[in-house]
Amino acid sequence: MREDLKRQLDRSVPEDVTLSDAKKRQILKAAQERNGERKPSRVPKLLPALAGVAVIGLAGILGSPYVSDWQEQGGAVKEKNLEESLQKVVLPVNDNPELINAVFHNDNGVLVYQEDRKIYSYDVETKEEAVLTEVPEGTLIRDVAVEGEWLVWTEVLEADMENSSGLNVYNLSNDERVSISDLNAMSPIIDGDHLSFLTFGSGGASYQLLDLKTMEETAVYQSTEGADSMQAFNDGIIVIPDRREEQNVTKLTVFDANEKEIINEFELPSKTAMNIHLDDNKIYAHLADENFVSKLVLIELETGEMTELDAPEFSAFSAHGKYVALSVPEAGAETVKLFEMDGSSLVMLPTLDNVEERLVKPRFTDGGTLVVNSEGGDAGLYLLDVGTTD
Repeated sequence: MREDLKRQLDRSVPEDVTLSDAKKRQILKAAQERNGERKPSRVPKLLPALAGVAVIGLAGILGSPYVSDWQEQGGAVKEKNLEESLQKVVLPVNDNPELINAVFHNDNGVLVYQEDRKIYSYDVETKEEAVLTEVPEGTLIRDVAVEGEWLVWTEVLEADMENSSGLNVYNLSNDERVSISDLNAMSPIIDGDHLSFLTFGSGGASYQLLDLKTMEETAVYQSTEGADSMQAFNDGIIVIPDRREEQNVTKLTVFDANEKEIINEFELPSKTAMNIHLDDNKIYAHLADENFVSKLVLIELETGEMTELDAPEFSAFSAHGKYVALSVPEAGAETVKLFEMDGSSLVMLPTLDNVEERLVKPRFTDGGTLVVNSEGGDAGLYLLDVGTTD
């Protein structure tokens, strides 16, 4: 049972949240014992309900007949010529389940991933692997982000993981590196030449913005109650969730990284809002009620209009343009399916139907490549380019 829970937890954690092994053990213990509690460290202060995410993943499996019903109700599946761009990539590493949370696509045909104390690049076309960086003995890599010419990672000392932290910035175009040894940065996200990250100080949890060229730091938002999702950052816009427990809502603060100012605020009708996602001037969120029933909603940035998408039961999602990838129940387990938005409805596409392995952790890159991990016998990924099919 514990191994089943662990697999569900790995699949259910939103792509923008990285959990340590110790944190996974804490969540699994909570899921098994339900009433057992431990003194929270700094991370659970921001994400106290992540145990609920694992429960949502399990609920998706129990609801497996619903996906079959959904496919039948959808009528004739709209044919799309996407299969031609689907490719499988097998990384030149040992079978490593931790790669589910450690592989990034750089939208230039290069995969970047972390294994042990090294960060590698792998050219999909030439099949060439290279070591980008290696940290010293006694040091752990905690978070990795890559986009364009920038690679960012955080380091902690194994002997003092709670109090030691450093941020490293590597410009891949000119090989320049900057290290800030005393910056407790978490959840780094790169957009253009800016980095958004979460840090903890005397005032609690706060979000910061770092100009990667000048290393100028800007305060963005001070969190008050935490959230079940980290921030989203895309096209110069940062969206930060903050729970409002008493009102049973999640406040969204929209920050313009170029103008360095808050430009809007929205509310989501749930205090459990996971995987905040920003694409094409739309904010997406996975909401759950007290019974862990999932909803997928989007908010138009310009108008503030919120729409609930008519989606099947799911445990994880990603969106790009008119496409949505969902982790849905299938044959007593879960796998990833591709959908196309038709107004507020989602139409299931057959693009991934011929993939025999179970697929997990869907995430779209900014360029429109869907990346999913395979749970087959190799360290495989499937890449699907939807950005050039319209």
